[in-house]
Amino acid sequence: MKTPVYLFICLLLLACSSGPKQPAQDIDTTGTSGTIQNQVPFDLAKLKLKEDIHMLLSGISVKPEISEAIHTTLVGFETFKSSNPKVLRFHGSELALKNNYVLFHYEVKDKKLAAYELFINNWQQTDVLINSLKKIVKPVFSQTGNRDGAIELDEQGDETTQGQTQAKTFRVWENANTGLSYFLSTSGTGKNLSGKLTVLNPTSPFGKDWMSSQALNWYKNAKSEPF
Repeated sequence: MKTPVYLFICLLLLACSSGPKQPAQDIDTTGTSGTIQNQVPFDLAKLKLKEDIHMLLSGISVKPEISEAIHTTLVGFETFKSSNPKVLRFHGSELALKNNYVLFHYEVKDKKLAAYELFINNWQQTDVLINSLKKIVKPVFSQTGNRDGAIELDEQGDETTQGQTQAKTFRVWENANTGLSYFLSTSGTGKNLSGKLTVLNPTSPFGKDWMSSQALNWYKNAKSEPF
């Protein structure tokens, strides 16, 4: 009769020695450390521009693509281009189609994300992006450059010759909670509509220099149309 007692004691010791299991660590795409915690899917609208870009994107198996010569950035920064559907998502809306891509700007020294540019070459998804922005951030400026009797503007807000450009609209939204600004430049109308969204913190060193180099401050001295 010693065997049953011995087995009972062994089972009791095993039960006492096994502690509670630790829960699996989640992925946080918005964390400042850049560690990927299980918050999928990835969403551009959730970025705080404090993330480690390589840790953030390697965590979802996204690799950089070759950038064209037109993709410039500031001294001390580099760009990470991707057309991967995993990163082409904004406020839950899927934006992955041919020729759509995102360009991340990050600091070389610490790999910290500083800004991103989202290029949309499809009129339907440009409309989706505009509607998504309206839901999450406050509009502060809007101007279309080729209304009757109005001037035509390029992306830097410079006047161009009447009739030589497509319809261009420049819009700005601001998020008071995060300090981020959203600059959307759209070209064309109807099925020819395309857009470029630039997201940055205008008070950060990168944001100040980028806005100056790209002349994004022009709207502050211009009159906005009704939203």
